[in-house]
Amino acid sequence: MAEPAVDYAAVFQALPGAAALVTPQLVFADANAEFLRLRGLPREQVVGRFLPEDRPEKDPAEPLLLRVLASLRRAAATGERSIVALQRFDMEDPDQPGVWHERYLNMTNIPVFGADGRVTLLLHRVEDVTELIRAREVALTLQEAMLPTPRPVGRHPTAVRYRPAAEALSVAGDWYDLVDL
Repeated sequence: MAEPAVDYAAVFQALPGAAALVTPQLVFADANAEFLRLRGLPREQVVGRFLPEDRPEKDPAEPLLLRVLASLRRAAATGERSIVALQRFDMEDPDQPGVWHERYLNMTNIPVFGADGRVTLLLHRVEDVTELIRAREVALTLQEAMLPTPRPVGRHPTAVRYRPAAEALSVAGDWYDLVDL
């Protein structure tokens, strides 16, 4: 049975989340539909553009752009994945102009190697992790609500038991409770 031909351009466009291909010289080589949607720009205004020129003068996002550029350069120079720390944004909804939402994004820059073993492209991936952050906030609120009201206690003999995280959930924590018997 013959292996099916893979249309890598179609795979790139179908990637979940926003992704762009950037040359080691920091020029956009391609961008998927989600990246363009988040940016609110047509493909023609992104592809072929030098990434440092991608922001208007006096942009409040300038410090982030500098971190993204440093991460891309690091990935190109080392040939290793480089991650930009979690970023919080107030972003205008591209589907509802004038409506702003708090969003949290992870950015990862992944080197793509050519046949000669050198970095030929960088995959700049932007992942919206807002729902994960909100779920974490709900979990922290729940934990806080489960704690008893602090009250003065005298000296009591205590016992402690350690139980590691459940593998399926990868969730653990240190929980202590004193109960008057």
